Amino acid sequence: MRKSIATFATFALLAVSTVGPVLAATDTNVVNSGDGVVVSTSSTTNTNVNTSVSNSAVVIQNSEVNQNSGFNVLDGNISINGCNPCGVTGGGVGLQVGGNSATVNQSATDINSNVVGVSVDAGSQASNLTGVTNTGNGVTVVTNDTANTNVNTSATNRAFVYQGNEINQNSGFNVLTDNIGSPILAIIGGNTTTVGQSVDGLNSNVVGVAIHAPTSTAGVGCMLCGPCTANVCTGITNTGDGLLVVTSATTNMNINTSASNWLFSKQKSYTNQNSGFNVLDGNIGGGSLGVGGNLAGTTQLLGDANTNAIGVSVGSDTLPMGGTMANIINTGNGLVAVTVST
Repeated sequence: MRKSIATFATFALLAVSTVGPVLAATDTNVVNSGDGVVVSTSSTTNTNVNTSVSNSAVVIQNSEVNQNSGFNVLDGNISINGCNPCGVTGGGVGLQVGGNSATVNQSATDINSNVVGVSVDAGSQASNLTGVTNTGNGVTVVTNDTANTNVNTSATNRAFVYQGNEINQNSGFNVLTDNIGSPILAIIGGNTTTVGQSVDGLNSNVVGVAIHAPTSTAGVGCMLCGPCTANVCTGITNTGDGLLVVTSATTNMNINTSASNWLFSKQKSYTNQNSGFNVLDGNIGGGSLGVGGNLAGTTQLLGDANTNAIGVSVGSDTLPMGGTMANIINTGNGLVAVTVST
């Protein structure tokens, strides 16, 4: 007998979230010749990404095999030679019982697999471009850009796996008594049992978060000849007095990733073999009893369960932006220029 139970219960969930390049930036260019001018610009971009995946699996495999070819009785048989009724050299009396064979395979493979990918493009990083060309007095220019990015990912797997197997084989309890003949033979085959139970590829999480930074933006003001490769780029050409320029860029990033697995796996095998309790008694003519041996093999395997891989990348593979760049050409008095990148 051969019995196979295979469970390929694949609960694979692919979650990919991509936030496009909505560039959070202030781009201010002031050309002024008047006095007492106030310029104030600000930009705020909020990016929130929340992903949550959860799997639950219950796998129960149960097999029960009960085989019996025993309890055979040969009793009161007479085998004689036809030419000599008193002789005991006839065809003989024999009992032959074949052994039982049982094979059971149980497998649970590739259950609860999550792949979560989050990609946030360059707009998640603040960028402030300010160009001022001024000849007036008492001019104030204030620019600010703020980018807030919140990424929360959660991957959870729960699996309950139970594999149970019970085999009971019997080819014994055979009786040869009170027979007349020659030869008297009893041949009892052995029992063979093979059990294979395997659990593989349960509860796997792969979580990846990538935050991409811009490599450069166009120049402003007196920096038009070259790209801006910083968070805050300020170009000032000034001849007036009392010029105040304040530029800032603030980038806030919060990345939280969580991956958890819960697995209960139980494998049980019970094998009972019997080819004994055979009787050869009270026969005339001589005889022999042959009983084959029993063979049982059980293999239980648990592999590749509860695996997590988490990767977080913040920045760019080439030239990540950061810091400040300022180019100031000034002939006026009392110039104050403040550039901040956080």
